[in-house]
Amino acid sequence: MSIDYPVSLLIWNGALLLAGAAGGLWVGKQFNIRWFLIALVLFNVNAALVLNFFGLNSLFYGLIGNPDTQFNWAGKITALCFSAAILTSGLIQRQAAGVTFRQSNRAHIGWLVLLILCLIDIYIAIQLDNERHSLEAITYQLFMPSLEEELFYRGILLFALLKAFGEGPRFLAARFGWAALIGSLLFGTVHSLFWADGELVFSVETFFITGALGLVLTWLRLNTGSVVAPILLHSAINVFWRII
Repeated sequence: MSIDYPVSLLIWNGALLLAGAAGGLWVGKQFNIRWFLIALVLFNVNAALVLNFFGLNSLFYGLIGNPDTQFNWAGKITALCFSAAILTSGLIQRQAAGVTFRQSNRAHIGWLVLLILCLIDIYIAIQLDNERHSLEAITYQLFMPSLEEELFYRGILLFALLKAFGEGPRFLAARFGWAALIGSLLFGTVHSLFWADGELVFSVETFFITGALGLVLTWLRLNTGSVVAPILLHSAINVFWRII
């Protein structure tokens, strides 16, 4: 399948705009369109860096001797650098974005949930007949998706969406409203909806799996007040079935 990423990005933008319009109508006067537009810009820059729209991957690989790699190290690292630049610039408050080790008063609930989910993930991995994975695959999956995606989706982007839509009502020891829902659905969309080979391709199974994962990771971030727990859970889910 040959994916057309520029067209796919336009489709993802359309989904985000529709979700934003629905959320804006729901929250009414509380809706801050300026912060929603900031979230939209941040999402597009992040996606463009991950997908190498600026051609930085070849420059990055050239600097380190063009190694033979199977995974998108350069795209993830450049996107991670973008997130780090945003967080160090002062444009977004790091602690408010969850980029802190400090935990909330109810964080023990989130850590208990994290432990239970990790045990379930280990049990499932044991039941599977998994093939051996390379050291590069394990290393990449252990660090890159969890660090880059959690710092951005559950950190920076969620911060901007919370500014746009507000925190929302309390749900299972965390405030979970339109910001959390939109960020989670967007996470599912970018993993499951593409323009490929001249037609729209949508994996319902992938959407529900990654969307549900996005909801859990977002809940963990809001419950604990930090991206630490989501990063650990994301890494565990990506790696356990590859090493057990």
